[in-house]
Amino acid sequence: MRRTRRTQRLAALGLPAIFAALACAAPRSRPPRHDELVQDHLDGDYHAVTYWCPQSLDDPGADPALADWCMYGLPAAMYLSLDSEAAMDFMRSVCLDTPSGQVQGSQEFRVFYVRETVRWIALPLRAQRQESALFRGVQAAVLDFSAACRVDPLVVSAKIDTTIERQRPRQR
Repeated sequence: MRRTRRTQRLAALGLPAIFAALACAAPRSRPPRHDELVQDHLDGDYHAVTYWCPQSLDDPGADPALADWCMYGLPAAMYLSLDSEAAMDFMRSVCLDTPSGQVQGSQEFRVFYVRETVRWIALPLRAQRQESALFRGVQAAVLDFSAACRVDPLVVSAKIDTTIERQRPRQR
């Protein structure tokens, strides 16, 4: 019994401290390039993604590649940083008409969108070699995001690509 209480106290103290440290981490002083933010995401720095992507999406002059990636990377980073409610809200804002709640976009688009977002959940887990979290996380995300976008999770999970492509070194 005593060990259980101690474990609970440590867990209660540990998680808020970790989240507070992440929230207080100083972001870059300049907006990151597309490749830098993707690398931050792959390295598990989801705070950088949740900090910079909203700014990129709100800025009409932002790097188009970065803004495009943020449509998938932002809800993935939210989900991976345990803010699944915000991730689900974001997914619904893309897949559903907000006032009416009716689906928007074709079924093919919504399936693609869920697949690509789940892919950006899987890739950092694979890069960090979190194999058990990869399996469970992808399954949970497919179910959650499929429900948010009103698509069949079996169709979504049929063709998810979670491989990491290595870039070739530049030719000099």
